[in-house]
Amino acid sequence: MKAKQIRHRLTQLSRGCVDKVTRDYLTGHVDGYAGAVYVHDVSVDAMAKAVERIIFDL
Repeated sequence: MKAKQIRHRLTQLSRGCVDKVTRDYLTGHVDGYAGAVYVHDVSVDAMAKAVERIIFDL
């Protein structure tokens, strides 16, 4: 699986359990477009808690 595919899958899995702003930061889409620069305006702790809420169907 390529990085782009992983990021897309993470976006799909996190819908409904992670707010859009945090989801965008987790996937590197800070201001809503794919070429955005990755900046940590959402704390690492908040992102970690968001990832814990995602159900991965591996």
